[in-house]
Order: sequence, then structure tokens, then C-alpha cells
Amino acid sequence: MSIDRFQPAKDYDALKKQAFALHSLLQAQQGELSLLRRQHNLVSRYETHQALLDSEREANAKLTERVLELEAALERASGDAPDKLPSAPFFQADNNELVIEYDQDGYPTEATLDAIAGFCGSPERLLEAIRPLFMAHGRCEQNGHVWVIVTGGWSGCESVIRAMQKNTAFWSRAWYLSKRGGYHEFDLGEIYDD
Repeated sequence: MSIDRFQPAKDYDALKKQAFALHSLLQAQQGELSLLRRQHNLVSRYETHQALLDSEREANAKLTERVLELEAALERASGDAPDKLPSAPFFQADNNELVIEYDQDGYPTEATLDAIAGFCGSPERLLEAIRPLFMAHGRCEQNGHVWVIVTGGWSGCESVIRAMQKNTAFWSRAWYLSKRGGYHEFDLGEIYDD
């Protein structure tokens, strides 16, 4: 109904119906406006977080370049290869085994959580090692280089996620997205594309 073509009714009952219809239309429009505002805020927040993530990845790449430059300068100055500093992709060779141990109640042990936090092997090995835990209590799926892990709200899975977050070499390079409900995505594509 266009407001410029609106003609008020002549009798009371018809006018009452028109008022109710206009009131309903106004409420619907206010609901749509509210929904659009929420969507705009979500898009703005997403864009902000995406920009921060891109900035962090760019800074990480610059740091990696600088580490490689310093290693090369040390090698030239001393004639010997220096003890290698962590370089892209920040992981040692896959000679590091990670064994998940459980306590009598079925939760990962403190030693296991410490091992996850300090794990230096490939991100794929880390994710493969924790997969059975998440398959039993949440969800763990792999699609190419992208891994999706869902904690299912179980505190044992949540403690593993916290241990993974403490592993900055892993988390800073592999983490892609986290959502409410214990949903986490890891994208290993950029690690292997470097």
C-alpha cells in the first residue's frame, strides 16, 4: 500500500480495520529494519575480524622472512650454519609422535594436554592424533586441507582446544575460524602453499 494513495475509510469499522492493517504493516517494517541492522552489524564485525586475521597473517609472513634473512646473515658471518630458528612453516620434521592418554574417567591427562601445547610436529599429525577424541565426543572432519572440529560441549574436548591454543606455532598458522558451540576450523592449505 502506497502512503500517497491512502484514503481513510468513511465508517468506523472500516477505519478500525485500516488502522489495524497499518499497525501490522508498521510492525513488520520495524522487524525487517531491525533484522537488516543486525545483519549489517554482523557483516561489519566479520569484516573487522577478517581484516585483523589478514593483518596477523601478513605480520607472521614478514616475521618469517626476517628470521630467514637473519639465519642467512648469521651463516655468512660465521661460515657455519647457525642452529636453525623456527622458519616457515614453523614446524620441525615429523619425527615427533603425539600419543593421547586418558585418565580413569576418560579425560585427556595433564601430560597429554602439555604434550599438545608443546607439540612441534606437523599440524596434520596433531590433528590426526586428536581426531579419535573428537570423533567419540564431538566431531572431526577433514576436507582437503580444511579440518572442522566440534567439541560437542564436552569439557575434555574443550581442554584439548585450550591446549591447542597454547601451541602458538600451530594455532597462529592453522587456525581459521571459531564459532559459538565449540566449532573450530583449521586451514592447512596456506601452511603447505608457503
